[in-house]
Amino acid sequence: MNLQELRPNDTFVVNIIHPATKKKTGIWIEIYGPDAKEYKQAYFQIEEEYEKQKEEDEEKTTEQILNEKGRKLAVACVKNWGDTSLKEKNILVLNDTKLKCTTKNVEKVFNLTPTIRRQVEKAALNEGNFLGKAD
Repeated sequence: MNLQELRPNDTFVVNIIHPATKKKTGIWIEIYGPDAKEYKQAYFQIEEEYEKQKEEDEEKTTEQILNEKGRKLAVACVKNWGDTSLKEKNILVLNDTKLKCTTKNVEKVFNLTPTIRRQVEKAALNEGNFLGKAD
């Protein structure tokens, strides 16, 4: 076996599937993997923020805090996105509004379309998505 196959890639492209039809939507989202420096920076920044807010958030349950941290990390780990059905590159469309891949827009899309957020989170948890291809 070539060890290169176990060397992680920084990113992976998630092709969004329509949950009812199980067909590709044309929407793709490129995400950073857990071994990418961008992922690690986001993770430690989020941890640092929550450490500072610990006393203020005494009313929140551990589950609420973990969910918030997970959502923030999912948003922070989106590198780029697009829709293969559009001529314009790196754009998603929401109600005739073109959305570039910004933190604010990623938060908006993830909040309005939880199925996209869940597919991105699931892909990020699959370590195999970030490894080289086996022979």
